[in-house]
Amino acid sequence: ARINIKYFAIILIILSIYQTSFNNLKYQLIDKKTPEFFSAVRIIKKFPGPLFTFEPIYGLFSKTNLTFYYNMADMRYFRVMGKNLTEEQYINILGNTNIVLVEPFAKSTIPLTIRDYIQDNFNIVYQDSSQEIYTRNH
Repeated sequence: ARINIKYFAIILIILSIYQTSFNNLKYQLIDKKTPEFFSAVRIIKKFPGPLFTFEPIYGLFSKTNLTFYYNMADMRYFRVMGKNLTEEQYINILGNTNIVLVEPFAKSTIPLTIRDYIQDNFNIVYQDSSQEIYTRNH
């Protein structure tokens, strides 16, 4: 019975340390080092989805549904193959989304005509040194 109490006490101590230090460690190791990412996630959370992005991790962290398109989960098509969507595909995708995230890869991939389309049909709600977030004009 004493061994079980020792193991229980050790587990309780470990859990207590984890509980009391997790938020601080998370802030020091993750949030503080990537503030723009988490600022964008907070903004995305404020608006109803779906979200169009080339970086699905933003949808995961913001718990926002992504706008479906064929290659949304496999960015190798764009990065490795050097492929892109057609203007018609972009227009169809954007017609089914409420939030658009333009991050560095999107800036280098989305054609200027589509960037103009986004600026004409969506409101910019957030911008920092590397990304822009737009929401649909209503």
